[in-house]
This record gives sequence, structure tokens and C-alpha cells, in this order.
Amino acid sequence: QAVNTYLAEALFNTGEFARAGVEYSRTAYGYSRDSTGTAAEQAGRNAIVAFDSALTRSPRDVALQDSLFVAVDRFVARFPNSETARTALRQKGRRASEAQRWDVMAETFGTYAQRYPSDPYTPNAQKLVGDALYRAGKYAEAQTQWDIAQAAARQSGRAPLADSISTV
Repeated sequence: QAVNTYLAEALFNTGEFARAGVEYSRTAYGYSRDSTGTAAEQAGRNAIVAFDSALTRSPRDVALQDSLFVAVDRFVARFPNSETARTALRQKGRRASEAQRWDVMAETFGTYAQRYPSDPYTPNAQKLVGDALYRAGKYAEAQTQWDIAQAAARQSGRAPLADSISTV
């Protein structure tokens, strides 16, 4: 596991971000001895950063997009209560939006809202699910989702967000 970490760091430092992401993922999830410890969590975070860095260089590369999305999903599944999990989900949703992968965007922000119902960002996530559904041509589902987001925003005291959803 330590050797794998060094390999991943060497690859990352030489700009081989995708390969570094693979090795960080192996470090995070490939060793049962420390699959939930600090080293695994750090490696999982580094895998996300590495794949995101690779995607920055090739934003239309679907394989890199999928690698980032899987890295985020694995991290969230393994470390759901870390702040990094929430941040990673928001990043995944943003990257899916940039790539116009509306199904991934809707699923990601839906997961966020479901996993973290009392989080202050949840009404935004619910609105973004509606936005993704709308862009995918699912207009009735989008309207239903926006109604849910508006109600959640009002309930959480976020009147400006609720009003902007109503305006849209």
C-alpha cells in the first residue's frame, strides 16, 4: 500500500494524472487492511483530484469523465460522512453539467439531496436535479423536482432561492 502511494505520487508529479488516479484508487480500495483508515481516505481524495486534473486537460474525454465519476462514487460509498464526500459530489455534478451528461448530473445531485437531507446545500441540489431533467427533455419530471426544491428552500428558510425557483 505504501509503495502504491509512492507510485501514485510520482505519477501525479510527472503529470500522468489518469494513471495516478488509478494507483491512488488501488491504494484506497485495493487493500483490505486499511480500506477505511486515514491512508485509504487520503488516497481516495487524491484519486478524485488526479482524475479531475486529467479531465481538466481533456474535458471531452468520456473515459476520464467516467473515471472521475466512479472515483467520487467509491469515495462517497466508503466515506459518506466526510466533508470531502459532499464536496466531491458537488464537483461531480458540476463536471457532469459541463460535459452535458444530464443523467449523471441528475443522479449526482439526487444522491446529494438523499444522503444529506439537512445540509444547507440540499435545496440547491434538488433544484439542480430539476435543471438536469429539464435539459434532458423531461419537462414534467423537472417541474415536479423544482416544486420539491422550492418547498425545501422555503422550509429551510432560503426564501431567495425559493423565489428564484418560482420565477424560473
